[in-house]
Amino acid sequence: MKQSYLIALKSILYKEIARFTRIWGQTLVPPNLLNKIISVYVMLYHDPVVNLTHNLIKCPSLTPNEAGCNKIIIDYLLDIGFKIEIMQFGTVQNIWAYRGSGYTFLFSGHTDVVHVGNLKYWKYPPFEPTLNNGLLYGRGAADMKGALSA
Repeated sequence: MKQSYLIALKSILYKEIARFTRIWGQTLVPPNLLNKIISVYVMLYHDPVVNLTHNLIKCPSLTPNEAGCNKIIIDYLLDIGFKIEIMQFGTVQNIWAYRGSGYTFLFSGHTDVVHVGNLKYWKYPPFEPTLNNGLLYGRGAADMKGALSA
């Protein structure tokens, strides 16, 4: 996304949020906090990598069930010009995606995750992507839904 677009979007959001957070001329949200809120909004809703990662984390894709992750990835790849082949191996569905006819670059990954175990050991719900202090939490964020999205 172009930097000028993000700056314009932040400016519009800042004005709109500021307009709704004032009562009798007083600003209810400090400007530095308002800037952080807007930055997080832009990152979450306008960054395709973060958006895709969030959508994948929301899928409870416990091995061997991909729980809709493949459809999300296929739709995303089709939108950016890839051709897709579905390869079925028993109950497991694999995706072969390609674009162009040049040299081959192979990227292999998976969307399934192991069972979450006891939920009392989770700081955040495992299938609800949570951004805290610049870190993204959720089942598969590191292995390997985040990597697939990037």
